[in-house]
Amino acid sequence: MLPRAAGGSERGSSVVEAVIILPVAMVVILLAVQAALWAHCATIVQEAAGAGDQVARAYGSSVGSGEAAARSLLDASASGLLSDPQVSEETLPAGMIEVRVSGYAESLLPWLHLRVSAVRIGPEQRFRQSG
Repeated sequence: MLPRAAGGSERGSSVVEAVIILPVAMVVILLAVQAALWAHCATIVQEAAGAGDQVARAYGSSVGSGEAAARSLLDASASGLLSDPQVSEETLPAGMIEVRVSGYAESLLPWLHLRVSAVRIGPEQRFRQSG
């Protein structure tokens, strides 16, 4: 039989520490992965808004062509990563065109819903007569 320590037994204390530390560590790791997933979705949304803006501002483009280009890029790049994607194209005063793309990054944690969005505004390309 082993002699007991003066302060009492510490048998099982490592199990209690693991029960406390492991869930916290797992949540921290999942939050890091969620942050990377959000950043990736934000990049895709910005790329889609840029592509839509480029097509919408092109000389001779039709109304809605920028929205279609942005949706096409989202369908190809973010089919499982982005939920509730929304794309809109609007003609602003002074010949400016605005393309908005938004959605929610796929969530690894059920209580965390991160929104991603991008807006691109640029002048419509038109032929102007000189003089």
